[in-house]
Amino acid sequence: MSCEIIDESSDAGGAVICVNCTDITIRDTTTKAIEDGIALHYCDGVTVENVTTDMATSGLLVYDSDNVSVRGGSTFGPNLRNGIKTEEISGFLVEENEISCQERGSGIRLATAEDITITNNTISGGRNSVGVIGMLVINSRVTGNTITDGTDIGIGIGYGDELVVSGNTAESPVCGIYVNSVWNTLVSGNTIRCNDTGYGMVISGDGLEVTGNIAENCSIQATMELNDSVVSKNSFSGAEYPAIVVWPEGGDVFVYRNDFVLTDTEPTPGISSASATGTAVMPTKTMDLADIIRSTGLPDDEISLRELSMEAVACGMTDTAATALPPEAEMKSAAWHSPGRGDLLVLRTSIHPNDGQLLEHLHRHRHHP
Repeated sequence: MSCEIIDESSDAGGAVICVNCTDITIRDTTTKAIEDGIALHYCDGVTVENVTTDMATSGLLVYDSDNVSVRGGSTFGPNLRNGIKTEEISGFLVEENEISCQERGSGIRLATAEDITITNNTISGGRNSVGVIGMLVINSRVTGNTITDGTDIGIGIGYGDELVVSGNTAESPVCGIYVNSVWNTLVSGNTIRCNDTGYGMVISGDGLEVTGNIAENCSIQATMELNDSVVSKNSFSGAEYPAIVVWPEGGDVFVYRNDFVLTDTEPTPGISSASATGTAVMPTKTMDLADIIRSTGLPDDEISLRELSMEAVACGMTDTAATALPPEAEMKSAAWHSPGRGDLLVLRTSIHPNDGQLLEHLHRHRHHP
């Protein structure tokens, strides 16, 4: 099928299914189906606009297809397991739609995806759901979305490269943004409202810039496991300060001009982060994030979530603290009070010259803009 228009005059009935289609437009239709409202298999050059799908497993299923656009105010849900589900796709745009899913579902689910743009959508879901979930995603952008109404995780991406997660707003009781095992990624300008529970951000990766984000009233403001990265100009509040871990034998992690503010929020039972003073333990189970993502249907071998379960001896840092840790101080993580606006913290991992043990030295330098 090629150069076709499927619209309300086409009498599509319960579902629209396209296989090996090229250059088609699906618009102004309403579908209800047992399985998928709209299904695209092995297609190229498809535009979906102003459609309504409900009462199905997935509102839109896209498999092994290229250059698909979903825009023009389409509505997916609320009686769907997945609003939009994709696998093995390239060149995919989802813009300015309303997407809703049921409990244990996902608003938008990506698996093995390249050149993806998800922007300016409104996404909601039931308990144990995820707003946007992606595995094996490269050269892609998740920007300007509003994620509300019960999604336990706002945005969750595992294994990715060259990503942008920017300008999103998420109200999520478990975790606002979960980005795991990614490279060369920008996480910026997002606003997360924890509503006195859960994590603001859980981030792990190499070559990341985490900047200009707001996380409000969280049990744990953030946990991060980073290499060759920058954490700057963020404003986090919650019951416990962020915990930032440097990869063993990794490069520097620069932390500067952040506002980390303690509030009266009570830590959620069963989770803890490195405290600002004294001995601390990273969480052994990050609020059951793996269980929640697994509930969306991804098998265990696709999740492979890192548990942030490192024993830590943390050094309490204040604006008047010493400029460097003593060389004999063995560490696996460091946490601190908010650095002064003119200060720059550098987390550096090195090998102890005597016994070969990994030491992570926390150095404080004056930042010159």
